[in-house]
Amino acid sequence: MSMDATKEMKGQTGVSPVASSGASHHGGWVKQLRSKLDKYTSFPRNWNGCDGLPVSQAVADFSVQLLNQLYRADIPCPSIVPGEDGSMQIEWHCGDYDVELDVLAANKVDAWRENEATGREDEILVTNDFTVIIGWMDDLARNLQAKKDG
Repeated sequence: MSMDATKEMKGQTGVSPVASSGASHHGGWVKQLRSKLDKYTSFPRNWNGCDGLPVSQAVADFSVQLLNQLYRADIPCPSIVPGEDGSMQIEWHCGDYDVELDVLAANKVDAWRENEATGREDEILVTNDFTVIIGWMDDLARNLQAKKDG
């Protein structure tokens, strides 16, 4: 992610996912995930029977910004899953290549990827430089293209 994009992500707070997704120049994944995002922020406390918290608005807003920045038409829409601590898990499971982003807070993402074909597995905490995740998405796209060509 460019420095401008990172600054842009850091500077935006208090915007609802629905409103910010409409302003996106991509919108692809967010458009598909909008109803889930809204549902997860509307969960009552104890939504899972284990004192689970709803996804916080700040986490939802940052997730929207992150999805917009990572969007690629050649990668399928990710799955999103609410965390019981108010976090949001964003996941791509594409054959033998997986990427999982656990959005803990704005600019605090626990990122993990695994490429089963190479045996490579990485986990990092990302706070403001998301270029590593962009590289992972590039790898995922290459992996998907190789499977199509293969």
